Amino acid sequence: MISKENTSKIPYCPIVAGTSFIDQINLAEEQKEIIIENMGFPILFLPFLSRASEIIGKRIFMNIDDKDFLLNFNQSIYSNYLSGAIIEKANIIKIKFLENLNSFDEKDWQEIYKLSENTFVEETEELKKSAAGAGLTDND
Repeated sequence: MISKENTSKIPYCPIVAGTSFIDQINLAEEQKEIIIENMGFPILFLPFLSRASEIIGKRIFMNIDDKDFLLNFNQSIYSNYLSGAIIEKANIIKIKFLENLNSFDEKDWQEIYKLSENTFVEETEELKKSAAGAGLTDND
């Protein structure tokens, strides 16, 4: 069971931990932050977190000691870890579930809406019969 804090004297296996994490992702997400101490070859845990990000529809931030990884809906991984050296053991892994925030402010939304108004076609019975919209019968 994945809990808020996970500790083991024997290093966690990233494959076993990853499958367990995926199986319990909805419960794990409720924790907001999870700490795993002592995992062997933690890079192998990344694909499981990436897939979990897609399942829950949220970005997941993972910190392995001093190395950061941002997993984005199973589409991309950002990291500050560029050396390529194999990480044989992680002392502390921190996992955070990031809320999806709206990146547009109200002014941006208003400008986008104004721009979209240029594409609107006024709805009239005559236009329905001739060209705009699906017409009187929609057989697509």
